[in-house]
Amino acid sequence: MDMPMGAAIDVAADDEVRPAKVRSQVFQRADLIRAILGACTVIERRNTIPVLETVLITIQDDRIVARATNLDQEVTLDLGEAPQRGAISHCLMSPHAVAGLLKGMTGDHVSLLPTDGGKIAMSGQDFTAKISTLPAIDFPRISQGPEGWATDIPASVLDLMIRVSGAMSREETRYYLNGLHIGHLRDWTYRISATDGHRLYFADVEWPGEQKLPNGGIIIPRHAVEKMARYRDRKSDQPVRLSAHAAAATNNFIDWAGSGAPSAKLQFGATVLKTKLIDGTFPDISRVIPDAGGSTCSFRAATADLRRAIRALAFGATEKSPAIRLSLGDGKLRIGAKFAIDGVDAEYSIEAKTTGHLEMGFNGHYLLAVLDAMHTDEVVFLLRDQSAPALIVDPTGEGMRAVLMPMRL
Repeated sequence: MDMPMGAAIDVAADDEVRPAKVRSQVFQRADLIRAILGACTVIERRNTIPVLETVLITIQDDRIVARATNLDQEVTLDLGEAPQRGAISHCLMSPHAVAGLLKGMTGDHVSLLPTDGGKIAMSGQDFTAKISTLPAIDFPRISQGPEGWATDIPASVLDLMIRVSGAMSREETRYYLNGLHIGHLRDWTYRISATDGHRLYFADVEWPGEQKLPNGGIIIPRHAVEKMARYRDRKSDQPVRLSAHAAAATNNFIDWAGSGAPSAKLQFGATVLKTKLIDGTFPDISRVIPDAGGSTCSFRAATADLRRAIRALAFGATEKSPAIRLSLGDGKLRIGAKFAIDGVDAEYSIEAKTTGHLEMGFNGHYLLAVLDAMHTDEVVFLLRDQSAPALIVDPTGEGMRAVLMPMRL
């Protein structure tokens, strides 16, 4: 029988397995708070399975580890080396409340000691409490099959991935759009993309390595991408390790990745995120990306000027009338909109380098989202006609690109 992960055991000469002597473990208070709150990020607000509302604190390979899961994602945080071996391996109930209690105490250290009745005695300089727990063996784990592909993601590329993820869908019917797609483009160039059917963000990046991503790529689900944005260290340039794994072949009822779904693992320093991947086929976005050479009109303008005008006009737009009008002609760019209030038709004129004559509409909220995600001082719109999608690019040739479907004015 598998022992609970991280349990401390003594092995007798006759191969009899018995629990080690129970000892208290001393934790750095700040580290324990950080670990509990970090693990809580994957806990769903409403659960019908009590163990999914807990954080597992355990000793694993002489290191203190905190873990939580929602059956689709599992996060593990390494608190460092344990001061001494012990038998701490319990699922703490009400972890948010426990973190709040720890914040209220003084002193830098807190000790945990298992007691009778399945509880943990927690004590510090001016604080004592008994915390209810569940058995560690009840904690489900995401098992992973063999590693099929792995790469180190530079910090700059991770930031790009998070910006591209802004176009992920929330539509349940087309579930394969509810994530960030990474596909092999050519040689060691990969394409990161996300779309909700109305807008498309994508970026081409190079990841040299010994392995290539298989045909079809991988789709990291939206909730896991949101965790990536939370766990990344903005002050660090250290890369993030990403590995893709085949479905785990296991019939163990506590190993929840045995459903035939592939999975991925991302390591952010001392934090490891395991996630199931979306088992579906991402659409071939190359078919909808406009040919830059086929554009008949274009404009290049300062991102800040565009954002200022569009934000002001979008303030008066509604869900029934969200269109922002872009007009090109005579070397000028005019941005206008008709408000839901009758008789209000406003227009701004901003400096821009334009070619051609064209008037077309776009969803103002989508335009603002694109400009916020570009992270560039200037932006270029490549246009063909009123019904064709627009290609929005960074004029420096770096960073992400976007495709935006027009609206009827």
